[in-house]
Amino acid sequence: RLRRTLQRARFSKDKLTALKLAVGARYDGLSADQVLTILKAFGFSKDMVAALRIMEPKILAMPAQDVARIIKSYPFSSDRIRVLKALKDTILDLENKHVILNAFTFSSDKRKAAKILAGVQPRSPLYGTIRGHHVVFVIDCSGSMGAVVFTNAGRRVNRLDYVRYELGRALRALPRSATFNLVVFAGGILRWQPRGVRATPQNVGLAISFMEHQRPDGGTNIWDAMKTALSEPGVDEIHFLTDGTPTAGPVRGHRQVLSRFRSLLPRRPVPIHGAALLMGNFRGDRKAQSAELVCAIAHETGGLCRVLQ
Repeated sequence: RLRRTLQRARFSKDKLTALKLAVGARYDGLSADQVLTILKAFGFSKDMVAALRIMEPKILAMPAQDVARIIKSYPFSSDRIRVLKALKDTILDLENKHVILNAFTFSSDKRKAAKILAGVQPRSPLYGTIRGHHVVFVIDCSGSMGAVVFTNAGRRVNRLDYVRYELGRALRALPRSATFNLVVFAGGILRWQPRGVRATPQNVGLAISFMEHQRPDGGTNIWDAMKTALSEPGVDEIHFLTDGTPTAGPVRGHRQVLSRFRSLLPRRPVPIHGAALLMGNFRGDRKAQSAELVCAIAHETGGLCRVLQ
């Protein structure tokens, strides 16, 4: 639908304005196929570059092969370099960077591309690129987080192990000027620190150690977890992750939380980026309801929703 809307616009400026409005209103991310579909609505390479920059904050992490496909859709080598600069943090499998380098024809461009890739910090499939100055991570540690999943490398872990790994990556990528805090929840709530701390290597290490001591057990108290995160002084970005629906706390049931959620929000809503971790299987999983809840919270606050299954 968006592509048809863009094609109806007569001038490049109108197309870019329409794209900016549409992307800003999205609460779910853009896949490589969706990006390529939208780019086909633009006739000039420079407009395609501008369009990609507009979409970049909502582009999901993707394998090198998909990044290469997008790069190859641009006819000029100078534009391909600009595209790589915009997409570099979306790459999931940097070990396959040769696939991206093969998207460049000239040796001089390959050298430029290799230099760009040398400074890449891959985008987490759970947390994306974090842009907030004071970030709170809200993490489900309920019993269902013990469900077994398999990583891309074929390693057998549970859901919480996977979150610990991705959280560590996200924390290490934070600039030292940023501050952060953790809120973990199951049947109850635990705030890691009374207030946010600087993202120094020492504090990041302490946060990772704290998470290593968490074990999957108990119910899912989403209401109190959200209330605690939103009460954090100075918070300007929240990352909320769950694999379930509310089964504990004063408000239970995903529809009950959604109907009352707006009452928790401050006058200027803090963007809540949600991740529904639905990989693997656990008895009692309600995956459709979990995805609905996470995406509705993201939509309500201007955040981005990710559903991993």
